[in-house]
Amino acid sequence: MRTFYPLPTALGPAFSVPDAVAAGVSRRRLLAPDLLRPFRGARTVRDVVLVPDPVPVAGRDPSSAEQEQVDALRRVHAYAPVMPSHAFFVGPTAALLFGAPLPQGLHAQLHVGVIYPQTPPRRAGIRGSQIMPHLVTTADAKGFHVADAASTWASLAPFLDLSDLVAVGDHLVQQPRYPGSGDAKRAPHATLDELAAAAGAGRRIGIGKLQQALPLLSTRAASRPETHLRLLLREAGLPEPEVNEDIFDDDGTFVACGDLVYRERRVVVEYEGDGHREPAQFQRDIERFQRLTEIGWLAVRLTSAHVYVDPGEAVRRVRSALSRSQPR
Repeated sequence: MRTFYPLPTALGPAFSVPDAVAAGVSRRRLLAPDLLRPFRGARTVRDVVLVPDPVPVAGRDPSSAEQEQVDALRRVHAYAPVMPSHAFFVGPTAALLFGAPLPQGLHAQLHVGVIYPQTPPRRAGIRGSQIMPHLVTTADAKGFHVADAASTWASLAPFLDLSDLVAVGDHLVQQPRYPGSGDAKRAPHATLDELAAAAGAGRRIGIGKLQQALPLLSTRAASRPETHLRLLLREAGLPEPEVNEDIFDDDGTFVACGDLVYRERRVVVEYEGDGHREPAQFQRDIERFQRLTEIGWLAVRLTSAHVYVDPGEAVRRVRSALSRSQPR
């Protein structure tokens, strides 16, 4: 088996050719087959995984969308060493670095921006763009230079339909908290005011869609399907529910945190993704729904099939539960 002399550890698993040469690596070594060439002037170590594969959930193999996102993140790591110092990730790529829930098909290229009038990068696999200074503020996300969360959201209108634009906005303004206590887990990536300011910063593609999305945003939504379900019920004319709110019994004991809560009707609507099929979560769900029943609540449990395949059935079930429930 052929071996190659080791590279300087300071280079790490992804590096630029100029940095390697400056560290004493020969041009011949940089052409060795143990190194990959993902971008012109960039190298990655073939046997090093820059981003791990998605973790299977409840025995389900990772979806093609999850694999696409991991592949894009690996390309982000590979490109970063050769990205111009004045450039930053924007659009779907920046949203990915903020952990935003995106539909499939947005990551064929990495999206990289520069402030006008600088020249955007041009190379295979990169979609460069010039951005007017008043339309973007930059920040760091996962160690990479990006458009900040609010600027990123405002730039996504050309790429997303209204429901996904709301879902990404929900993710960015979400205030994660510990159920039952109200204590925050972390600060949100952005505030509603910051998203509104970014949307109104000036003329941009999709500004009408941004203005339409703003009043639909929630600081409590915890997932893309939950947002889609909430918008589906709203579109059907059902009352606006509380989002990810705590439910207590008459003695003030915490019972559950419901995805969508109709408190006056004692109805809770739950979206159950694959994680609910994990044995430990499945057992917790049984106990939780038993307690909700004991204190007089109706639970409507929905899956992706209801939200995305037969949304009319999802609406029917929620409407039926609201009509059958007893107001407080």
